Amino acid sequence: MMAGSRNRWVVVAFVLAVSAGPAVKDATAGKKPKLVARVNNKGFRASLRASIVGAYTAAGVTLTGLSAHVGRRGGTIKTLTISCAVPITTTTFPVTVDCAGAYTDNTFRGLVQPTNPKGWAAGSGLQVTFQSFDGTRVKGTFEGTLPPGDSNPTDPPANFQHGKFSMDLLNGGA
Repeated sequence: MMAGSRNRWVVVAFVLAVSAGPAVKDATAGKKPKLVARVNNKGFRASLRASIVGAYTAAGVTLTGLSAHVGRRGGTIKTLTISCAVPITTTTFPVTVDCAGAYTDNTFRGLVQPTNPKGWAAGSGLQVTFQSFDGTRVKGTFEGTLPPGDSNPTDPPANFQHGKFSMDLLNGGA
């Protein structure tokens, strides 16, 4: 009896997801998300639309993007996450805040990915300017520096320049 009940819930969840899918798609139609920057004079562009996500709560905002360029001879997978303690729904814009960040670079040759990607992270170091938030979409710029992590302590800091973002934010609750 429990297996049958569980299957019904799976079917209900599937039906809800399918029926909500077009509404979500229509709400974001024509609004391509963007998360780009120069990192140590090399371009970072979150390349997968589904990988550019943001969320907010009463305590702050988190922005995340993934850049992936992979081929037969190797590739690179990079991620960038920015976390800011800013009450986005009650802030007067524009506002500039000091934010935490994390950046990883998993560059590899051939088909084998390294098991220990390079990483940079800090509890602060990125200055983010939120230019606008309309209740759904946030736009702004960022710059700053993150120190190297434990996997690459001898690498130089990651220096971010000309960072820009424009994306929808999910409401993560209180």
